[in-house]
Amino acid sequence: MDIKTDIPDLAIVDVQMMSQNEIRLRNHPLIIEERLPIAFYYSDETIPLLNSTFGILNYGNIKEENEHKGQVEQILRRREEFVQLREEKEILEERIKRLRKRNATIISEIFDIKNVTTQQQLALKVAQEVEKNLDSSSFVEALANTFENWSDILKFSVYELNQSKDRLVSPSKISKKYLGLPSLYLGQNSHKGIETFAIDMANQVARDLMGKGLKVIQIKGDNNHVRMLIIMEVNLDRFVGFSWPLFEMNLSGLYARTQIAVQETQNLKDEISSWDFFSLLDQMLKEKKNDSYKIVHISFSQLNEIVKQRPDNRFYWRSFYKELDFELNKILADKGIFSFFGTKSLLAIIPQDKAEMTYNMLKHLIEKFPYYRFFEDSALVVSKELKPRIRVISPGAANALRHIEGQYNELEASIEIASQRAASIMSRTEV
Repeated sequence: MDIKTDIPDLAIVDVQMMSQNEIRLRNHPLIIEERLPIAFYYSDETIPLLNSTFGILNYGNIKEENEHKGQVEQILRRREEFVQLREEKEILEERIKRLRKRNATIISEIFDIKNVTTQQQLALKVAQEVEKNLDSSSFVEALANTFENWSDILKFSVYELNQSKDRLVSPSKISKKYLGLPSLYLGQNSHKGIETFAIDMANQVARDLMGKGLKVIQIKGDNNHVRMLIIMEVNLDRFVGFSWPLFEMNLSGLYARTQIAVQETQNLKDEISSWDFFSLLDQMLKEKKNDSYKIVHISFSQLNEIVKQRPDNRFYWRSFYKELDFELNKILADKGIFSFFGTKSLLAIIPQDKAEMTYNMLKHLIEKFPYYRFFEDSALVVSKELKPRIRVISPGAANALRHIEGQYNELEASIEIASQRAASIMSRTEV
């Protein structure tokens, strides 16, 4: 037996053999590692040599006698108990290892649960912020306003079907982080929303133009059809555990709510007929209530000209009217009334105490409204060409008619502004 490779169950060493020349037993690797089960044999003459065994882990000593059986049995029993204790120790160490691993798993799961809960709360919080912005903005604008303040969203874009349902179109620049994407011709009409093949096309274009870390949110409307794609380039490390399905569901709910609100607005709105509007203007003029209200004129002449110049690019008038009417009612609810005068003009009466705020909201709406979306081929339309003109005008139906009929020039504008200033000065003087 080679003791270097085959460790015996028990080695009995005569104390006289503790060293041989320069070789010492205590320096043997198995002795140093305490892996060699050993007992020592001595006699009355070699008792002094037992001192050399001190410091070596052993099972005891066997004295030279006529009968060794009892001494050997005692050492073997001790050896057996040691082996048993070592096995129990190994079992306990393995159990401790499993418990530590299990504790680490539990701690990790608790951390994951906390992280998921935090990310779910973030998904809800962002959706609530979008909902808050919806009070004064369209759905896409509300998204833009929210995403601008969300540092972990690097870029985003939006795709939706055009009015003829054969193209995916993307709004023009609406915020710093927004990236307008090219229109995609689908080759067929998609009356059941944005279909899978169209989503794949949009995803590929976005990957080519936006880079890595993309997330595509499918906004679903009626019949669970996909009505809009929100494509975001995000910092993925910050979205570990983020509840994208919950985020998508919340945004889809908000989108559906805006669509329902558009329909309900047709029954509950602050729009009156042009006849009633003119009567109200003259009544205010007669009762000298001009200082209590401001009259705002919005001209859609440029939009009408574009439609006339490009008759092959169909414009969806009814859809345009419904959505614009909805946004106007959001702004003018409890702040004024308005009336459309054909397709070219809109007039609004707003209270003086809310005039500046309401005018700025109207101006923002007119400048940011997605006119391009109501053309069959929005790619052929330049957004700057579509911007309507908005201005405050003098009271009275006759003056309003001049604006509507386009008989208003810059000289008259100067005269009107001067008249308004003079009237304001006189009213202050009278007071």
